[in-house]
Amino acid sequence: MSSVQNTQLSDYLQADAAAGQPESLSLVNDCNLHDTYLKNLRQITHLGLYDCNIINQRCFMEARDSLKTLRSLDIRGIDALNPEFYKTLAKHCPRIEVLKMSCPKFSCNRVALMPKLKHLELLHRCKNESLSVIAALAQLKANYLEGLVISSGKFLTLQHIEQISKLKKLKTLSITCNDKTINDEGLVKFGKLKELEELTISACKHVTNKGLVYLMRSCPKLQTVYMEYCERVSGDFIKEAVEIARGDKRKFTFYAHATAVDEFDRLQSFATDSLINIDLRFTGHNLEM
Repeated sequence: MSSVQNTQLSDYLQADAAAGQPESLSLVNDCNLHDTYLKNLRQITHLGLYDCNIINQRCFMEARDSLKTLRSLDIRGIDALNPEFYKTLAKHCPRIEVLKMSCPKFSCNRVALMPKLKHLELLHRCKNESLSVIAALAQLKANYLEGLVISSGKFLTLQHIEQISKLKKLKTLSITCNDKTINDEGLVKFGKLKELEELTISACKHVTNKGLVYLMRSCPKLQTVYMEYCERVSGDFIKEAVEIARGDKRKFTFYAHATAVDEFDRLQSFATDSLINIDLRFTGHNLEM
């Protein structure tokens, strides 16, 4: 698969035609885009347009017939989109499996109607940006959605947490920077997610050992937890995780930068026959602080 990343689309289209069109194209803050360029991408399957704010509704409408092969689309940071865009997306891009978007100030529930959608990333920065799509996902995608990432999820309510807990096919869940609803009570609700393999709750500072232990016992496939800046998680959690690992014959990886888990706990974990891996380095995984 040919791929072009971190470049200007206009530069690419002026390059030697012998190189062929890319199947994957990732752009950041490209100010030269217009509908003609998008219409020329007739083989594209993965398209990243992060922060390309020159893109608007008309550009996508003009290029919609060329984007029918899309399987992955990143439109985070693009503000000039309206409800009609999401209607067009659901209708004319039926193959999209991965969608990364900023939460708009209007309802975008049509996202949940996208027939092959498996992974959704929501960039949510302001209180007046709509999160109604979560309820639509719980209603229409509970048996299909495998990945949900909510960056800067500090405005999530208890109702949102309950709705997320209904997405029973989730394998990957990431909610960061939430001091209100991602706590031990929230983790109890996530214990319903029996397919969960990876959890990111970095900078959710009310999570404690108790909530994490409950979640690990409730989610039999959970193996990886990003818990950076969860300051109330300590070495006692690691001791209980060791017991779970040995009892279930499961391997765990914990990313524990800026928690109360320390180097001594990491060294102690070496005695678990490699069932526990603790990484104290900063990763910043899905983290916007």
